[in-house]
Amino acid sequence: MTPEALLDLFVLAPVGLVEVNEEGRVEVANLAARTLLTPFTRAGSLDDLFVALGAVAPELAARVRGFDSPRGVNVDALELLAPGEQRGVHFFQNRFIGFGSQRNWALDNANPKHPWILILGADERVTPGLAIELGAIATADPADVGAWRVRRRFYMWGRWLRYSSLYPTWVVRFVRTDRVRYQDRGHAETQVV
Repeated sequence: MTPEALLDLFVLAPVGLVEVNEEGRVEVANLAARTLLTPFTRAGSLDDLFVALGAVAPELAARVRGFDSPRGVNVDALELLAPGEQRGVHFFQNRFIGFGSQRNWALDNANPKHPWILILGADERVTPGLAIELGAIATADPADVGAWRVRRRFYMWGRWLRYSSLYPTWVVRFVRTDRVRYQDRGHAETQVV
């Protein structure tokens, strides 16, 4: 693998990768890590990871400082708890085999608080209008529906790619946990409702 390909892999990886020194200074973090971790920080800065995540991961500094190997995985299952019960967030980890089996594992093991869940990637966002519509669907809880598709919009450099072959793209993202299962299908998954 060339250095350029390795750098591309690091930058574009769909998982958060962070290298931090013993004082908490972030040496390098990819976009996925910054996207996942920044909402937990008070000022939106990841310059000092121990300070930034101190309220939600107080044991992080001790775990990093207690790691005596020059390389390897230090924190592979850290649970971050957002302040306030109404914003409680738990991170789960499972060995990735495929998207379908990963989603089935999450449905079986995450014990969601509500029967309807919204499945999003780290780079996906919900508009206020969609949030209202999904809230109404969850409240009505139609007995004969197991999943809803949403129309996804792709953006590049902050601009909607409206006139591309990517729009409209309909994807199943809002599911009732007891009515949907997934099957692996190459680089994607298929829903069985």
